[in-house]
Amino acid sequence: MAVVHEGRPPRARGRALLAKLRLGGNENLYTNLWAGPFYGFRHVVETFKSTESPRRVSPVNVYYHFYSGERVASLAALRVVYDWARRQPVAPVFTSEYLAMVEGFRTARVARAGAGYRVWDHGALRTIRFDAGRFDAGRFDAGHGAVDMTRSRGVLGFTRHQGSLYVHLEGPGEAFIVPSATPGPGPYLAGASHRVSRWQREGKDWSFKLEGIGAKSAEIGALRAGEERRVEISGSEGTRHVRARVSTEGILALTLGDGLEVQVRAL
Repeated sequence: MAVVHEGRPPRARGRALLAKLRLGGNENLYTNLWAGPFYGFRHVVETFKSTESPRRVSPVNVYYHFYSGERVASLAALRVVYDWARRQPVAPVFTSEYLAMVEGFRTARVARAGAGYRVWDHGALRTIRFDAGRFDAGRFDAGHGAVDMTRSRGVLGFTRHQGSLYVHLEGPGEAFIVPSATPGPGPYLAGASHRVSRWQREGKDWSFKLEGIGAKSAEIGALRAGEERRVEISGSEGTRHVRARVSTEGILALTLGDGLEVQVRAL
């Protein structure tokens, strides 16, 4: 999930503060300040769709007040919004986590360094997005690019979406991203529903940990198309072994349950 924020520096008791704003609005904006129509909040889904396509500019934020449960129409609208949100491939985070990501966005530094890009001071931010057409001539086109996982440092993997390249960072330490036409040998993290830690890869094998609330999933890239892989999934629900087949694009999609912590290992 890309994090884009707006900040307005108000003043409070003589000090400059940063207000971290979010898009989408609550039910007041869609019900004429709670004067009706009381089903209006269902239209926030249109806002979510507009801020996702043709280019992602804002995360999904379902923001409402307790009095949405006062009326049948407003409660039904809230159910429509939640049903829609739960069908989307979002990465659920707590508000405190999002605020930390925004702070990382504000402090992050990116600079050219030889064949790649240095990224540092990014704090809790774990995704860097490179948009197509935003690179110097002779570098790489984000719409068709990849990351050289052999030469990069502090990078878990990447994915392509809407013509942009999303690079997944390992942690708060300095990262080095090297663009490439192909990711090179060895698996990489193509996507995950929750925060990833303890990522390790050796040859064609890999392991990692997912943490957070809700159903978890992950995608591993650069595997042999059509290959069947055995995977061990461990968590509060116990340990199980599953078999999954790699797609024709070399992506292995995994459904990992909804335990608070899940450890995943290729066998």
